[in-house]
Parts: sequence; C-alpha cells; structure tokens
Amino acid sequence: SWTEVADLSTGRTELSGAGPSNTLALAMGGYINSYNSCVEEYDGSVWATATAMPVSRGLGFTGGTQNAAYFAGGAPASNCGIEYDGSSWTAGGNLITARFGGDSSVGTQNAGFAATGYSSGGVNVPSTEEYNGTSWSSQNELITAARYAATTGTQNAALKYGGYSNSQETATEEYDGTSWSSGGALITATYGNTGAGSQNAGFNAGGTSNPSSDFKTGVELY
Repeated sequence: SWTEVADLSTGRTELSGAGPSNTLALAMGGYINSYNSCVEEYDGSVWATATAMPVSRGLGFTGGTQNAAYFAGGAPASNCGIEYDGSSWTAGGNLITARFGGDSSVGTQNAGFAATGYSSGGVNVPSTEEYNGTSWSSQNELITAARYAATTGTQNAALKYGGYSNSQETATEEYDGTSWSSGGALITATYGNTGAGSQNAGFNAGGTSNPSSDFKTGVELY
C-alpha cells in the first residue's frame, strides 16, 4: 500500500527524480507557470532545499544517486547535460539529440541512459543514447518511437513501457545493452506515466489517455 509522507518544499509538476531508495531521493526541476531549477533532497523524513540546477528544465533524463546524479535534456527541448555531486552542479556531456518528455531515471552518473522523448520539431525520438560519465554515444533505436513513456532499469537492462506514438500505448520494450525487443504489454494503455524498479521487477503508476483529462490512478507491476 501507499503511505503519505512529508510534502515537497515547492509543489510543481513535470519534475525529474533520482535516488536508489525512498530514503535517499532527489527531485530536480519542474514546472510552476514556467520551468524552474529547483532541487530538493529527501532523507526518508523531510525534504530539504538543495543547490539549484544551473538551467531551468523539466521532463529530463536522469539517474544516479543523491550524491552522484545526472540530468540531461528536458523541456524546453535541450541537449544540455549536467551532473550533481550532492552539493554543486557541473557541466556534463550533452545529449546527441535534444529531447524531453521521457519519464526516465536509469543507471548511474557513469552509466546513464536516454531513450524515447519528443524533439523541438514535435517529432517522437526513436534514438537510444548511453552515457559513460563524459560523453553520450548512439545505440540501436527503439522498435517504436514514443514520447511520455516510462523508462527504468540500468544501462544494460532497461525497460520502456507506455507512452504516446500515434496514440497511447500498452507496448513494452526491453533493452539488453545492445538492442530492443518486445516485452509483455501493459494492461492499460497510458502515457505520461511514471515507473521504477528493474527490467525484471518493474512498476507503473498513473498517466493519462485520450481524452487527456482521463487521469489514471492504476498501478501495475511487471
């Protein structure tokens, strides 16, 4: 079951997260009338304001821990990559393809990952990129390009599910560090969903479908 805990210091939407557990979490960026640079850290009890990002972004591609995180891309559509060491932000490697709109928290600061997303030209992004702590490299494309999908896992065992291609999807794809293959479909088609876990123990919650006011409360396990 779900348990309510301490509120964020700053309420917002379209934020990105990282952290290995529910006692060492990181909330980054988001949207409140415009995109912002807010960062907060959670210690299992309360949220505390941390050093703001040097850019204002939401819906980015993230991963790592509270003391070693990365944030790449994000809205407005960007390829900017930055890294956090628990106290300050520094420039990281930039994505090859600017994108936003992937609910993604995958891997570590030295083994990051970006797949799915939406480009500044309004096109779903099919490309996959891996991060080695210095630069991003192109990998094999998704089977189906989509935006607002959830992605979780690691650089060598990632899981993408839901999202929007020409409509909301149930499609799941699994990545083995080289290529994508089809996985078991979600029960309910959704996009704008969020997830966590691993390729063999995934978690999906929320999202929406057409009409876009049809907000989902459902939770599914993989």
